[in-house]
Amino acid sequence: MKHQKTHTNLAVWKDSISFVKDIYILTNSFPEDEFSGLVSRLREIVISIPTNISKGFSIKNKKRNKHFSYQDTKCHC
Repeated sequence: MKHQKTHTNLAVWKDSISFVKDIYILTNSFPEDEFSGLVSRLREIVISIPTNISKGFSIKNKKRNKHFSYQDTKCHC
């Protein structure tokens, strides 16, 4: 069986996860009064990076799979 490539195989996704971890560690040292504002916003933004990468990868694969499915249904007579 062929190995299925996923977004988790992408170097950019792996780097973005590392970045998320770094931001979470960094923001733990912020003053407590910043947790409801700046810290939550930074964390929300940084989490969107790997999320958007995985969504984009999924959309790209759906389009590619749809194309191949359509090609398979064509008559090659």
